[in-house]
Amino acid sequence: MKKIDEEKLEELNGQLFEKLAEDLKEYKENLLKSPRITILEARYELTLREDIVFCMEELTLPFEQAAALLRLKHPLDFISNGWPVGETNHMDFIQRLIETRAADAQTLVERHESQKGGKSHAIHFAGKRSKSKAAGSLHLSPKL
Repeated sequence: MKKIDEEKLEELNGQLFEKLAEDLKEYKENLLKSPRITILEARYELTLREDIVFCMEELTLPFEQAAALLRLKHPLDFISNGWPVGETNHMDFIQRLIETRAADAQTLVERHESQKGGKSHAIHFAGKRSKSKAAGSLHLSPKL
């Protein structure tokens, strides 16, 4: 087996990333030409494809594997068709996320109430996903 230098490996993986990104762009363009119901039904597939491209930005595949994917006309289709249909651990992940964030919220509320005597109705935290003003605060209802 030949030793591939790091520069060639990075270049090949970069080419693969670019090809996957182009496939994604083409998929989105074709999807936007579809009826609204088709677009709604394809939202999970679109998210999966976006996640694959996002992941590939940081992933370095072995030379032979990256080269094989580059030889395919639409490597993003090939990769996404490998995703299991139906039940996956996705819902388990979502459940763990909700449980973890609920515990975080409980800790945040308890800490806030102990510091402020439970009088304030807004807790500020470092929001990172939304650019709206509400992203940085958690508005509390009166105690249950």
